[in-house]
Amino acid sequence: DLVNLVHRMCSKEGVRHTFNNKEKNMDKDPMKAWLSSLNTLTSMVLTQATSTPDGNHGLFHRFGIEAVTLEGFEKTGKGSPATMYQLGRVLEGLLRSLNNLLERFHQSFFFYLLPDTDRYVSIGIYMPCMELLAGALFLKAFTLWLLLKYTPQSDTTLLCVPADNVKEQELNIVYVGIAMFLAHVSGLMLLSGSPWFTYLTSLPTEDSLFLGFLIVSILSMFVPPILNCFIGRERNLVLLNILALLELATLLVAVSLTNFSLAFITGVLYLPPVLWIRSSNNRWWKKLIWLLYHPLVVLGGVVLVNSMLKFPELSGLEVLSRALSATKHALVLACVDHLVYGNVVFAIGLVFMLPIWLLIWTVCLSTDTEVSETKKEKTD
Repeated sequence: DLVNLVHRMCSKEGVRHTFNNKEKNMDKDPMKAWLSSLNTLTSMVLTQATSTPDGNHGLFHRFGIEAVTLEGFEKTGKGSPATMYQLGRVLEGLLRSLNNLLERFHQSFFFYLLPDTDRYVSIGIYMPCMELLAGALFLKAFTLWLLLKYTPQSDTTLLCVPADNVKEQELNIVYVGIAMFLAHVSGLMLLSGSPWFTYLTSLPTEDSLFLGFLIVSILSMFVPPILNCFIGRERNLVLLNILALLELATLLVAVSLTNFSLAFITGVLYLPPVLWIRSSNNRWWKKLIWLLYHPLVVLGGVVLVNSMLKFPELSGLEVLSRALSATKHALVLACVDHLVYGNVVFAIGLVFMLPIWLLIWTVCLSTDTEVSETKKEKTD
């Protein structure tokens, strides 16, 4: 691979080389070596999850052109600096190696996680973790489907009941489909209409875009009552919960094939609350937690934590002010990357994650208790 070739040529010519500004770990202490590898691996995962190229090479990948960016830094610490002769030898070795290729480079670098400059984690090792995350969502969806398909007439709520005590439930798929359609259309309209936020006010681009998303986010909290008008009864809400779980699981599997880091972080972040939330009668703390999982709130929280880590000397108000400014800037960059460079993170957040959040929010706010027929049978 091209990345491995660069590291090997630098090692051969004695040039200090780093990956994400981290050199090869030479510590003999196993714990320190493991922590260093974990730090390098985490930095790669966080960088890759944004789908934003950190060099000019990222602009060529969508055209099928293998590229790598080499950047020089001022010498720090001990050791001699790299001379122009050494750099020339490295470039000559790279060009000669590329000229002697008998086949195209494998694009396996996209499926590698690098804990060090010369070591990697293969896709066969880390991909089962992603499948387990998605499998948990599929299992919950299947369990809800079993409970939804058949309802025991007796008070015992066991899955294994005699066939005489079980009746098949009716589902209003049309109303549930309308609710899902409205949720996804709203996300698609927001994606296509994001650039128009800058024309609605005379504010700067960052403020206009942030204000537009903030207004839409506040209005989205009042969408569940509208969707409940179409959904109605509790078993339809259960079906809506099942479809939201299946969509989230399918999205994680699909995204992991091109950007494992983004899918893994999304799965780890959203899996616990999605599994906690029931189809009705959720407690107030579950509603509050899911409210904090709104995509815009998650973006602001990530930026806030990053600001606190990078600027520990600032006070609380200064960190909040800097985080707010950074969030506005991140929204503009995400929109520009999507429109100009085809970055899919912005589209995934609006077309998929926002509708999924709306569907789960609708389920979370439901206060329905039982189906009317079941109530009558229990009363009798």
